[in-house]
Amino acid sequence: MRKIPECLKGKPYPSFISEHIIFKAYQEVEKVFPKIGLANCKEKAPSVSKEEITATIAANIVKHLRFVIRTSVSTSRVNGEYYDYVNSMYCTRPSGWRQAILNTRKILLSLIEKLESNPNSFASRKNDVVSFRLPETISIGNLQLGKGKDLVRELRKLNDALHFKTRVNASIAPHKQLLRNKLAQTKNTKIVFSSNDKDGLWDIATMSMRGIRSCQRWGNGNYSACLIGSMVDPYAGILYLANGKTKLGSKMTKRAVVRFVINRKTNKPALMVERIYPNAGHDDETDEQTLALFSKFLAKKTNNKFPIIYGEDNESRSHFIPLSDQVDDLMTFQDESVSYRDSGINYRAAPKNLFKRIEKAYSK
Repeated sequence: MRKIPECLKGKPYPSFISEHIIFKAYQEVEKVFPKIGLANCKEKAPSVSKEEITATIAANIVKHLRFVIRTSVSTSRVNGEYYDYVNSMYCTRPSGWRQAILNTRKILLSLIEKLESNPNSFASRKNDVVSFRLPETISIGNLQLGKGKDLVRELRKLNDALHFKTRVNASIAPHKQLLRNKLAQTKNTKIVFSSNDKDGLWDIATMSMRGIRSCQRWGNGNYSACLIGSMVDPYAGILYLANGKTKLGSKMTKRAVVRFVINRKTNKPALMVERIYPNAGHDDETDEQTLALFSKFLAKKTNNKFPIIYGEDNESRSHFIPLSDQVDDLMTFQDESVSYRDSGINYRAAPKNLFKRIEKAYSK
């Protein structure tokens, strides 16, 4: 294992990284990932099938519709009148307003059930573009989603039908991009994992410098210093898709920090994928597919010995990152260089002899 000062040589690191005192105090950092089969590696990214696209887009639509239902105004708490701030007056809600909301929820719940049970029945493909059409009519009261109709358009009609003077629902119609994805997206793309040695430290340090911009871009203030925390954290690595080149190396088209984490209740390890970048608001179907691709890759490399969780999901809150001496020192001195965690996951004292336990468990 080469020492960190040696790994930093020959690369154009900015001074706030190359001159940080942590690299003088800890000249060697043993990353956990090579012990579980995740040595630095690169391979051709698999092409995305129609079935995978269908499943991930359907899952995202279900997630969106659930959000709509959760955030809808509860009918039991809504008064018959509301205050119109634009016209500075009290107004009476339209007749049948409450029932319309109840029917909307029912029709969305029915749609969710059908999407979950058979998402492929909604999918149609033309010129490598997947779109969604309703396989059958769904009717609740006077509301209807028509058979064979484009799902986006039908949901927008449903939204328009509920467009009263005061909005009571979040937008029902998913963004148009949720229902489209080109199969050629992963063409000529490599999937790369790294964490240690010269390549790993460089990949982590340049995660926001090679095609993806984020708050950790060099010279972007305090958050760029967080790269140092990820470089010295034994339980942090990076997984990304590469296609093309930049001045600093291969171009990252999608990337996420990968963390080795521990379940707080069971004390069992897992691999957590932090938020996938770029995080593009409504265009989340790519993230769903990237997450599926990343999860499959991690599971394969580690022989399915660890659960794969996503930092954006609630499940991540039941886990913690083992606290290493390096990170403990950064935190003790309130250094701004502690690894940036979109998930908000905390550090916690590691189980005794963690590295030895990992090696023993993985060798079985």
